[in-house]
Amino acid sequence: MTGMNMNERSKALEGIRLSAGNAGKLTVGTQSVHAEPCKRDKVSVVVCGRVGYEAALGFMLGENLADAIMIEPELDPYAVMRTAISVNYGDRGVLLICGSSEEEKSVVMAAGGLLEESGFNNEVVYVEDCIAPGGTEQMNAGYFHCVKIAGAAAASGMTLKETYYTVRKARNLVKSISVRAALTSGGRGRDDVGALFGEGTMEKIAFQLRQASRARTGDTVCTYISGAGGVSLSELGRVNYQLYRSLTERGIAVHDALINPVPVGAANADIAISMMLLPDELKKYYDMPCSALYCNKT
Repeated sequence: MTGMNMNERSKALEGIRLSAGNAGKLTVGTQSVHAEPCKRDKVSVVVCGRVGYEAALGFMLGENLADAIMIEPELDPYAVMRTAISVNYGDRGVLLICGSSEEEKSVVMAAGGLLEESGFNNEVVYVEDCIAPGGTEQMNAGYFHCVKIAGAAAASGMTLKETYYTVRKARNLVKSISVRAALTSGGRGRDDVGALFGEGTMEKIAFQLRQASRARTGDTVCTYISGAGGVSLSELGRVNYQLYRSLTERGIAVHDALINPVPVGAANADIAISMMLLPDELKKYYDMPCSALYCNKT
């Protein structure tokens, strides 16, 4: 939804809401989109980083996930504060999740201060994005696994502090990488068979993720892949296949290999890949059922 004005963006989001089977559980505002919680006496989770409206709406907003996502193209501490207050069900506090750029940190820290002044408890988890030098601008790599654990931990009845420390533990086990391939009439960015992000590229990506996460034979991981711009679902499927094969051939078990089919608008072909080491202590939260537009675990 890049380049849309607020009115057109709200119309687009409202149209998406109307198309969903759980349409009655989503509320579209000018600054955020809320999900109606199944359980109100819990910590609320707000995603307030620049993760791409479409990808976040499709995969991170819903039952046992985030309670609200920000849709403002430019983050504003007062907008974050108002959104957090609006979903502070049962006064259990609010967990804010955002990126690690200095700009996002400063805005969300300011919002946290405003919330404290207004009497609302809150904690902030910063998602560390993109391990590779020369990666693209931040997409939504890294966010999904943190949101998945956060939503489940909150739904399980944890306090705000407990939820915060659980999500921080998960965050420290997530490594992400964003990669861009130039799309030109000459086909640069494609391999010899015309595929973006071919086998050689994916081997390098898998190696970087294994090195960064220190994944070893016998470990269990979860992966999440999303795309932007000119990346098709077929391309994402090939990326998922290559990554899965590279990991399992080295004795690393893949517990879940998700593809977010909702592209983020961009002029280039980008992919964002996250991999989380999944210890037994976090597995019960990852496996908790959840429901979003395009992510349903039962």
